[in-house]
Amino acid sequence: MHFMYKQIHPPTGIEHCVYAHFFSWEEKNLILAGVNYLHVYRLSSEQDLVQADGSVKAPSLETGDTKTRLECMASFSLHGNIESMQAVKLAGASRDVLLLGFLDAKLSVVEYDPSTHDLKTCSLHQFEDYELRSGYTSNHHLPLVRTDPDGRCAGMLIYGTHLVVLPFRKDVASDDVDSIGKSPIMSSYTIDLKKMDEKIINILDIQFLHGYFEPTVFILYEPLATWAG
Repeated sequence: MHFMYKQIHPPTGIEHCVYAHFFSWEEKNLILAGVNYLHVYRLSSEQDLVQADGSVKAPSLETGDTKTRLECMASFSLHGNIESMQAVKLAGASRDVLLLGFLDAKLSVVEYDPSTHDLKTCSLHQFEDYELRSGYTSNHHLPLVRTDPDGRCAGMLIYGTHLVVLPFRKDVASDDVDSIGKSPIMSSYTIDLKKMDEKIINILDIQFLHGYFEPTVFILYEPLATWAG
């Protein structure tokens, strides 16, 4: 019995999407996120090729296969609204993991578990410290998750001007005895962007840039807020 709340119909809108190796390294999948639902699609067509081991080779977006359609392979319901989503490859993993951002400043790292055909939580992170709120009792800034193109780290913008960095370990091997028990996600740290430059406010977007020796972030912001009205 539902006393206070009951969802009559699942959400139909899509707010986030990534193209990643969700099930395995053999094929890439389109992952769509809408409100609190995740939908995983596979690209299939009449031109799919059967391999020698009986597996099916899925068409690729890059090859321009004709008569390609999307086939829904799995759907997952979560206990919170997804505000941001990214995919990344972690050291020693057999598939990509998803980084999901939730209000106010929560981050979940999940991956597909073939034994249960469900999501498995790799790690949970919560950055809702009072000192990060800058004195505000309510938060109107959505968390924004971004990943380094080379998979060295991930960043999440929280409370408008704080950047949380999650470094990823690159030396975790499944056959390395010393790596047993080591998490591929290292300890996080927070950067106050306003301390770097007091003009960094009203941040619209952040992106990690390609081709840099160290992780480099591009920040798009408005020193003076503007509007079209």
